[in-house]
Amino acid sequence: MIATVRIAPFEQWCEKARNYASYHPAMKSRAGQAVGIILESCRQNQSGCSAQREWRVPDDKAAEHFEQMGIPYNPAGKTWICESMLELD
Repeated sequence: MIATVRIAPFEQWCEKARNYASYHPAMKSRAGQAVGIILESCRQNQSGCSAQREWRVPDDKAAEHFEQMGIPYNPAGKTWICESMLELD
């Protein structure tokens, strides 16, 4: 099942995401915008940031998500987003 959530304000992002955004400033403009996540994909965070969990962005939306953040997209990889970047209820 895919849920649509909003990207959290930049100030709430983990340190790793904020540092990454310094190289890709367009990431900050995504705050407040919607992004789809696959609910069943929730796992312990494996990216090394302080967030506990992360979710996969659907493959058909990942390229668009990366393009909007100004980050090169690698279609061979899976796109994960940590909970610090999401506004979860």
